[in-house]
Amino acid sequence: DDPSLESTLEDYFARLDDTIDWFDEHVGILAMNLINLVVNDNNGLVVRFAVVMEAEERSDQRVAALQEALKDHEEMAVRFQSITDGAKKVRGYKDKFMQAIKLSAEQQFDQAREEFLDDATQLEKIMKWYFNDLNAVKIGMTPLMPKKWRIAKTYANVYHQLMHDFLVGMVDDPQGSSAHTLEIVSFPEKYYKKMAKLGFRQEDLAPHVIDNREAELVRDFRQLIIKFLDEWIDRIFDQEKKDFADRNVEGSNLDQDEYGYFHTKNLVALWRMLREQVEAGAGSKRTDVVEGVVD
Repeated sequence: DDPSLESTLEDYFARLDDTIDWFDEHVGILAMNLINLVVNDNNGLVVRFAVVMEAEERSDQRVAALQEALKDHEEMAVRFQSITDGAKKVRGYKDKFMQAIKLSAEQQFDQAREEFLDDATQLEKIMKWYFNDLNAVKIGMTPLMPKKWRIAKTYANVYHQLMHDFLVGMVDDPQGSSAHTLEIVSFPEKYYKKMAKLGFRQEDLAPHVIDNREAELVRDFRQLIIKFLDEWIDRIFDQEKKDFADRNVEGSNLDQDEYGYFHTKNLVALWRMLREQVEAGAGSKRTDVVEGVVD
């Protein structure tokens, strides 16, 4: 019960806690920057990181197995309390590693979203980093990690889920536009071709990158075009009626053919647009417009 001894032990353990916090922080920084380390040929540091992760993973497995074995034997658990407490608690470095992979990619997706909102035509270019990352993992990181981790597949699964969340999120994003949606509709084919070149088959990547919503999105986009077309025709028709009412006023928007009949200058354009509507399956309701213009 020596107070000085107790104080000394507390001081030592406080230093140990600080060291553990420092170590955890540096492990997190390394986990967030593994791809950059591989790209910059810092393979030794990557290997040492993997060795630490593997050792901690084995330790966690042993502790978890012991805790499971003692769970239903309270007397035995009390006897071996020192084994399952303190430094022998599950530390979860492998799970933290997985979280770091996701967090690092999420930060890049946040930047990609801003760039995509600025320019809807550059999605493929904006996502170049995505495929470069996976290629770096496949070529450079795989030989440095335990085979059982299947590190390339691990990264691909995390990245693919984030790509899915990004694309589907952009479709429903109120800041997005029809131009963004149209770009996204054409992206899956390019995406899966690039993934296949990296060795990841479409059937092994779940869920579908935009939930197989291509047909739905194309249909919505077509309906949007038809809506705008209807509004455009309505505006022209209103103007045509006004021009016809003012046909005796100088400068009216009416022409006369060789027989002396009046016709609007927009007649040909209207017929062309209406024909395209009919071909799209939405032009039947516009026959009244044509008849009105012709009359």
